[in-house]
Amino acid sequence: MSAFQPVGPVADQQLLDLLPGCVSVVHHIPGRVRLRLLELPAGVSGQPALSAASVSRVVALVERHPAIRQVRPNLLARSCVVEYDPGQIPARAWDDWLAGSPSPEAAVLLGVLITLCQEVRHAEL
Repeated sequence: MSAFQPVGPVADQQLLDLLPGCVSVVHHIPGRVRLRLLELPAGVSGQPALSAASVSRVVALVERHPAIRQVRPNLLARSCVVEYDPGQIPARAWDDWLAGSPSPEAAVLLGVLITLCQEVRHAEL
């Protein structure tokens, strides 16, 4: 059994706190970032894998957020391109959040990510 059981907003925050050490920015221009999953966060490996259909539904949910324009996951490469509105998510937010910097820009991105976690959690996947 996994040590991490995502349930509720506290678990969403815990998962988001784990991700910066496991994700890196491969390439970034304002409005488009390619992220790579380096490794799964400790304690998350026991989580069930999502089917391709579930991944598609998660992508559709994420793309409904006004700050997100498009999400293109590449499961084999463990990467994901996120096209976003730099007017809503400052370009600096990605690097700051992944570096653990408590900047106002990172706080904006974290707010978006928490909202997205809540929407995905409430969706029927």
